[in-house]
Amino acid sequence: MILSYGALHPLIDLINKAKQHKDDAMVKSGIWALSNLCRGTPLPPFHKRKDALPVFSRALQEESDLEVLSDASWCLLHMVSEDNPPIDSLVNTGIIPSLIRHLE
Repeated sequence: MILSYGALHPLIDLINKAKQHKDDAMVKSGIWALSNLCRGTPLPPFHKRKDALPVFSRALQEESDLEVLSDASWCLLHMVSEDNPPIDSLVNTGIIPSLIRHLE
């Protein structure tokens, strides 16, 4: 329901501003909140959450906080766990090398 009211983009903007101001606590809270909007049963429609993919991709590439990495990783898992997942959307973020690096 929250996604239907347009909360995704303001939250993404908030995370991006927190990142610019090096507000790690806000980035951490924002990634956590964003990950919660992108999962659930049933999963929200992909088109309502797809714009979060680059945020999670950047988090996996740039962040070192284990909770942020965990939230971003779990959310990416949820993003591709639906029937006929849009794998190309995930690949296009450039996240695959970071995912592999974190698996090692």
